[in-house]
Amino acid sequence: METRKLTNTRVSDHHLAVLKVLFAATLWGLSGTAAQILFHDYHLFTTWVLAIRTEFGGGLLLAYLIVKRGSSELVKIVTDPRALMEVALFGTVALGGVQFAYFMAVAKGDAVSATLLQYAAPLLLFVWGVTVHRRFRTLRSLVISAVILLLALTGTISVLTNGSFSTLIIPVPGVIWGLISAVAAALYMNAPTSLLQRYDSAYIVAIGLSCAGLVLSPFWIVSSPTKTVTMTVILLLLFIVIFGTSISFALFINSLKTLPPFEASVISCAEPIAASAANVLFLGFPLHLVAIIGGLLTMSSVVVISSQTTRSQRRPSQDPLQEPLD
Repeated sequence: METRKLTNTRVSDHHLAVLKVLFAATLWGLSGTAAQILFHDYHLFTTWVLAIRTEFGGGLLLAYLIVKRGSSELVKIVTDPRALMEVALFGTVALGGVQFAYFMAVAKGDAVSATLLQYAAPLLLFVWGVTVHRRFRTLRSLVISAVILLLALTGTISVLTNGSFSTLIIPVPGVIWGLISAVAAALYMNAPTSLLQRYDSAYIVAIGLSCAGLVLSPFWIVSSPTKTVTMTVILLLLFIVIFGTSISFALFINSLKTLPPFEASVISCAEPIAASAANVLFLGFPLHLVAIIGGLLTMSSVVVISSQTTRSQRRPSQDPLQEPLD
């Protein structure tokens, strides 16, 4: 009876973690559309928006946590030099790095090519899992994972390109920054494991983002807007800071307590679906059949990988992803 109750709890935790990643990916997709409006319509510098995003995103989340939960966890982290260094590195290199590299890829290329290149992250995690951690212990588990990855990436590419690469021309600097963003994305999905075992994930995100904001703070001066900031700009920035940064990263990092990085990365491929839907609804972009099919493929990969994990938690000995190496 106790075993069944524990199993049901694990399954429920897994479902909740999947929903957290999907919600975080949706918020990232919507904030990407908001950022595109700021860059294209209001001609704001990407570095200035990024400095605002990280510093205020981290600061607001930290203030909220102190008010709601107290400062004991914050004191615990900042008074431990090793933990503070780990959180600072995670924030600046991983959280800050993925955002900086992505925005630079957009600036040097475009949003579509930058997103395509960033979604090499699940592939990097798959290769890392096979070669280093040997997470896929049987040929069957390896094939299942490869098929799931293929579904997710095919769907993502279809959503972003509408099935045509004819207009996708990526300058070399755009390719370089895009690949750097993929490495940074894989790093921040894989890096905080030991931190999450010791500290509250929300505080890790808040302090990490604040550290990244401090590093990027010089851009406040060198790339500040030259025109009057309108109410529309303020509202878009607030959405990016609160929903596209504070809430989304807190949800995603928290999900890594339950989900393996590879599974979380595949589920996060739902981000382009949200961005595409926002472009259709708010920017008047046309909706193509290929993009719809791509969205269905991506969501199919989410359903498959989630059902595989759920089955493993209910019947650990029979799950193909958990069996010993043949």
